[in-house]
Amino acid sequence: MYERSLQFVLEREGGRVDDPRDRGGRTNKGVTQRVYDAHRRAHGLPQADVWAITDAEVEAIYRGGYWDAVRGDVIDAVSSDLALAVFDCAVNSGASRAIKQLQEALGVTPDGVFGPKTEQALLLGAAKGYPRILRIMLCGRELFYRGIVARNPSQGRFLKGWLNRVNHLRVACGIPEEDV
Repeated sequence: MYERSLQFVLEREGGRVDDPRDRGGRTNKGVTQRVYDAHRRAHGLPQADVWAITDAEVEAIYRGGYWDAVRGDVIDAVSSDLALAVFDCAVNSGASRAIKQLQEALGVTPDGVFGPKTEQALLLGAAKGYPRILRIMLCGRELFYRGIVARNPSQGRFLKGWLNRVNHLRVACGIPEEDV
């Protein structure tokens, strides 16, 4: 369910961040200045500092830009844990990356677009079991983060936090430690 997923993300995203080494740049509640600017432009509003973002704007950005973008309601209808993992990945790495990781876990050619083939594979996923699909996706997410650091060692300072986030997802989704 969206509310559970949003709560999880907000607990991990924290508040105001302006670390020059973070490629996301100036951020508040997980929303980057770039995303906030685009949101305000799309709604005919003047530019504003992301540190002044309202809770209503945060909710609208997360709902439209991430939950709806990854078809969270469709995923949630078959597995709320999988919906949480895909949504969290979208917030952290972008909707296209989250869909690609879901597609890889489902055995669909990853293109970053949640189309009919992805939806069909998701609906047929019960045969594999959604906990198994979720484990595959989370392992893929870890590999993705490690790949970022391998390509750009300066990002290594963020690796522990990224991996902790994946581990928090495992706990939230009830994946036993022995399955990790």
